[in-house]
Amino acid sequence: MKDKLYIRITGDDISFAIGKQVEDLQFSVHRLDRRVSFTINLRRAVEAEPLTKLERVGVDVIVSGAVIAVPLSDFREEDCEPLYDSCFRPAHKHRVFYDTLPTANVVLLYALDDSCCRAIKEKFGKVIYISEQTARLRRYSMLSATASAKRIFLHLVHRKLEMSTFEGTRLLMLNTYDTKNADDVCYYTLSVMQALGMSPAEGTLVLLEGEKMACKQAKKVLEKFVGKITELKEDGSKA
Repeated sequence: MKDKLYIRITGDDISFAIGKQVEDLQFSVHRLDRRVSFTINLRRAVEAEPLTKLERVGVDVIVSGAVIAVPLSDFREEDCEPLYDSCFRPAHKHRVFYDTLPTANVVLLYALDDSCCRAIKEKFGKVIYISEQTARLRRYSMLSATASAKRIFLHLVHRKLEMSTFEGTRLLMLNTYDTKNADDVCYYTLSVMQALGMSPAEGTLVLLEGEKMACKQAKKVLEKFVGKITELKEDGSKA
């Protein structure tokens, strides 16, 4: 069985990974040169990256960026682009994609600049686009399947807090906040708890993952107010 190539696109870099299983993946990261276009950045990265020369069975493009969570019952494909545009008002021509998470009862909308999509198609042909948050939210939904109370998941990276709240497998809330320190993380977490009628002192479980130092600092502050806090291990299971 041939390996699959994964390409992750963020505002700062293009990452490549190839392999059959997560534990077997080979990784490589190429920083973006902001003086030139994404097309040129991609061309340079592909030409320089040995992983792109290996035989593969397909290509998945993982998109890092803002998403909109739409309740499954309210989703209509023809509304994707107007809804995304009304929320984010993107400055450049773009393409809107969606991932369905049936267990979480939501559809995630996300987008990538049209020039990026054309450059990817030129280099790799047909690819599959996936939001970076899709696998993470699917995993959170599974972890909450047997929970007796609502749960809050905090993903901390690059001074950003991605917060999601679940009741059983169902996603109740999803948002991303810019943060300067652990106090900001605590403030947003307690605000969401209050808005959703959750009890910080008892019942509510907060699960942390992401950058180790950011999680450690956030846990130290949150422990003053929240009764149950658990850090997730790198494989996504509870520590």
